[in-house]
Amino acid sequence: MPVLQENIAGFLPTSPLTWGVVFGLIFKGFNSRAWNWDIFRDIELVKVPDFNGKWTGYYATSSQDVPQSKIKQDCTVEGDLTPVKAELDIKQDWRNICVHFDPVTSSSSDSCAASILTQDGYWPSLTYQYKNEPYPESDEDMKTHDGTADLDLKQEDGKQVLEGHYYTGSSRESYGKLRFERMTEDS
Repeated sequence: MPVLQENIAGFLPTSPLTWGVVFGLIFKGFNSRAWNWDIFRDIELVKVPDFNGKWTGYYATSSQDVPQSKIKQDCTVEGDLTPVKAELDIKQDWRNICVHFDPVTSSSSDSCAASILTQDGYWPSLTYQYKNEPYPESDEDMKTHDGTADLDLKQEDGKQVLEGHYYTGSSRESYGKLRFERMTEDS
């Protein structure tokens, strides 16, 4: 038995610094890649859905100052909302998520805070706050503003879909619906 103890003791790190380095390497590997492996989802160690990738679709806005060339013609929305072409680019690891929204009009948005909900019996959802920055060539009434988006992750006809709503802060006071289909999956 002493030989076995010596072999194990020789293999295991003994200093706290070494344990810290080992933990850091394992955590870094899990955070960047392993969290997304099927084995961890199968044993329900990880419930966080993978939102990584490029998504394309539209937002339907209450704003009435959308140029005709930017209106998405091949969709209908209820009410007096105007559908506008848009894209999402989502970068995610186990602990962080960043959402870049490009409405291909006069501005773009980046998330500044986000949460992912995975409660049983509900669609997984992504809620994020964003700051919208107008492009230099934007109309002068387009100002920097904050907003919130709430998206549910669904499966429709074999495709992953993000669908929900958004609203902006008091400086813009617009609201609407969002709908995107996953185009690529970056992991």
